[in-house]
Amino acid sequence: MVYMDALTTAVSAPAVPAARAALGNAFVAAGWNRAQAEGALNTLSDPAAVSLYTVEANDVLARVKVPILALYAANDAVISTRRSIPEARLALRGNPDATVIEVPDVNHGFQQLESEASGKSEYKGWPISDPKTLNLIDQWLAKRLLRAGHD
Repeated sequence: MVYMDALTTAVSAPAVPAARAALGNAFVAAGWNRAQAEGALNTLSDPAAVSLYTVEANDVLARVKVPILALYAANDAVISTRRSIPEARLALRGNPDATVIEVPDVNHGFQQLESEASGKSEYKGWPISDPKTLNLIDQWLAKRLLRAGHD
């Protein structure tokens, strides 16, 4: 999400006003009125919301010594995969059985992107219902459970 990246990266500070305007315009284009868009932008720029966006689990990940599968949604509007994936890989470099995967075409809830007859695309299904995501988890678990001797 460009706006949140701009808010949380010192290098991007000059880009904040333009990113804020672009996101506000996108909200309005999606059907929100200007007051609703401004309310959402104010919520997103609140220090508490910004801190949630910048939370890094690297210290915890670095201490994990058991097999770990870290999945990141390519189209995540909540977590910055641009930042999180490299940081996760770096934190997990000492774990010989750490797998970090970016799942394409899914949102934060790992819902699949579906195109309608009208050409409009949207995410549908229950959270963590994307078949690709479920298949990745299934294969990862099967490999480790079979290796451990569990049927």
